[in-house]
Amino acid sequence: MDYFDYYLLHSMNKDYLELAEKIGAFDFVQKKKAEGKIKHIGFSFHDTADVLEDFLTRHPEMEYVQLQLNYADWENVEVQSRKNYETAVRHGKQVLVMEPVKGGLLSNVPPEAEKLLKDAGPDMSVASWAIRYVASMPNVAMVLSGMSSMEQMEDNLSYMSDFKPLTESEKQLVEQVAQIIVSKERIACTGCRYCTDGCPQKIGIPDFFKLMNDICKFGDRQVQMSKSYYNHYTGTLGMEAFGITGTDDGIDLSDATIYYAGSDGTVSVIDTFPKIYAYGGMYPGMTTNLTINAGTAEFLMIGGADGQETWLYGVKDGKAYQPEVSGQHADFRKTEDGRFVAQPHEGGEGYYSIVYDYDPASGEFVVAEGES
Repeated sequence: MDYFDYYLLHSMNKDYLELAEKIGAFDFVQKKKAEGKIKHIGFSFHDTADVLEDFLTRHPEMEYVQLQLNYADWENVEVQSRKNYETAVRHGKQVLVMEPVKGGLLSNVPPEAEKLLKDAGPDMSVASWAIRYVASMPNVAMVLSGMSSMEQMEDNLSYMSDFKPLTESEKQLVEQVAQIIVSKERIACTGCRYCTDGCPQKIGIPDFFKLMNDICKFGDRQVQMSKSYYNHYTGTLGMEAFGITGTDDGIDLSDATIYYAGSDGTVSVIDTFPKIYAYGGMYPGMTTNLTINAGTAEFLMIGGADGQETWLYGVKDGKAYQPEVSGQHADFRKTEDGRFVAQPHEGGEGYYSIVYDYDPASGEFVVAEGES
């Protein structure tokens, strides 16, 4: 293979934008384009329009954006099909469309919606209306359609080989179908997630509401998919996790990045370091002694070797945080009696000169009574 016509950075969002910039992904694709290995560079995108606005402002060299566009998600507050499309158009970018039939769901619309489409075009498949809807948009350069049978491929070719954009009346008809689908929702939920912040069990309430609404909108065909997501949510929501990436040479971890995966499934960068040593000395690898248990809580602990600060990361009220002692001491360890001892930067009497207790109410480590 001599070159790629289209080469994209996959599944970009706010956090992956930061990561791509950090690892030089944009420089890489521009270099390969200059070498003639790539003809057109772009990215697929899954986030809000304001994030896309920032993305395209920072990287005007991107030539196209692959977006989830379909008439059911056109005004969806989470997917933001319309807002993202309009943002791409405003920046003069070509749009490649994914999910035009919403994973096949728009080939099986509610009966009253199907009747409208069949009355208007008896020989046209229900799915064809969804594909023609997005293909009719001025800045759309390509529509990606997943096909699982020869029949579906032949159907797509039947109206795309000699493509005719939707007329204004046909567009209004499709928008009417979209309203019928939206009207099937049973639970009014904006997805603001305020309820999850206050939930003591960290249940992803909007996610479960969405599963129910999707079944109501798309019927039996959606049930299996919703069950799959339900099993995923019940297995992962309400759990938090930290992660570290970097270059591990068996002695230390260079250019390290600390990530936090929240109970709502979002992943964010919370800190970066030029170099991290394994806690307690030069360990072969970075997989040992990276947590410290405080009884009712557990903290990610990094650093602490060769005079380097010890950094602690925990979770409080569903969000990642650093207790006040984080980064304040060159060593921080748990003792057999359940307390914590630290070596301050300014020295002190004895190697471990400060003793702490963990206060679960505040999430902080406090100087133990009688200690200084």
